[in-house]
Amino acid sequence: MLGNKIKQFAIFAIFSMIAANIFAIAPGAYVGVDFAQTDLNNLPFDVNSGTPQNAACFNSETDAEVRANCNIAPNVEPNNTGTGYKLYLGTAFSEYAAAEIGAAMYAPSQYEPQIAGYTHQPQTRTYSIDLMGKGMYPFMSLNLFGKAGLAVVYKSSSEALLLPEELDRSSIQARLKVAVGASYSITPKLAVNISGSRIFEGHNFEQADFYGIGFSYHFVSLYCGQFLC
Repeated sequence: MLGNKIKQFAIFAIFSMIAANIFAIAPGAYVGVDFAQTDLNNLPFDVNSGTPQNAACFNSETDAEVRANCNIAPNVEPNNTGTGYKLYLGTAFSEYAAAEIGAAMYAPSQYEPQIAGYTHQPQTRTYSIDLMGKGMYPFMSLNLFGKAGLAVVYKSSSEALLLPEELDRSSIQARLKVAVGASYSITPKLAVNISGSRIFEGHNFEQADFYGIGFSYHFVSLYCGQFLC
């Protein structure tokens, strides 16, 4: 009998402590920043290395056509991953719906070999500005969400990359973007979140992936909802 009462009291105490640390964030404006592992999924290209790539290039009797291509490193695989970040502004219309505008910088795709003393290394850079609708499912301090919208993407490749004639060295285009993630309310105004997003491929653009963790600050008052007040 005493043991059952102790168990009941322990369960009540545990749930009381959990409830004391539950925060829900009210609708309103917010800002955030995400830091991420990015992947641009770019393709291999020939690279003008600036230096001879094989021993035949040092032979004075080498065929002129071969010599003309001495500096070309063929079909170089890029390193497409690295650290990027995103800044965003949003407004929550309710606990279930929001809209966001954000700007992201992806880690560049780096092609080896690097060129000593050359400021335009063989690389491709990608930046984006997006407008996203956001659907949310809140439960206590946890908030699951999904986003969908359009991203305006700027992509540029350095002159050291020898692109096929049909590909533009730089381009601006609108692409579909989606994201999923979850956030946890540390305080009534501060949340930590994890998310993954993808900008889908199109002409002269491979899909861009962004897997991030970050924080958001909400310009709201304490929210009294199902589990509060």
